[in-house]
Amino acid sequence: MIGAKEMPMNYQSQRAFTLVELAIIVSLIAVLVSFALPALGELQARNARDAIRNELMASLANARSTAVTSGRTVELCGSSDGEACDGAWSFGWLVRVNKETIHTHRMISPGQLSWHGVRKVIRYQANGTTSLSNGRFVFCPAMPTLENWHLIINRQGRTRIETRAPDAPSNRYCET
Repeated sequence: MIGAKEMPMNYQSQRAFTLVELAIIVSLIAVLVSFALPALGELQARNARDAIRNELMASLANARSTAVTSGRTVELCGSSDGEACDGAWSFGWLVRVNKETIHTHRMISPGQLSWHGVRKVIRYQANGTTSLSNGRFVFCPAMPTLENWHLIINRQGRTRIETRAPDAPSNRYCET
């Protein structure tokens, strides 16, 4: 070309990774991922455990609210098939008014949910109390390193939550 200067090629700007450098980066990423995966599994199990507790608390609050607003007795019971009360809380539960189901909750449980009370069902009276239905739900997670939770219902129909370490001496509900 007329009047154009030839520019020398700058080899320093065209630098890339060598095979050794790439192998080191890939092995560092593999080490980081191997540390992160167990933590992700525990996070997922913890979230599933907490979601079950929140769903159960919402169903209990809904049953109590329905009993107060409708002036009728509302019961909550464990159900394995979503149609009949059989006490199998780990599969789901029903909310019923006069034996008519108003809400069904099906659950794929990452653990064992059980009810420990005087009756097999929880009955909310029209004033919101559970005269003979006080007791506790216990959730024992499938991952043995996670805490289990207890959802305690008193005679006034109110709930409170307790969490217990897997190795707590007072943890008799989750012993296998």
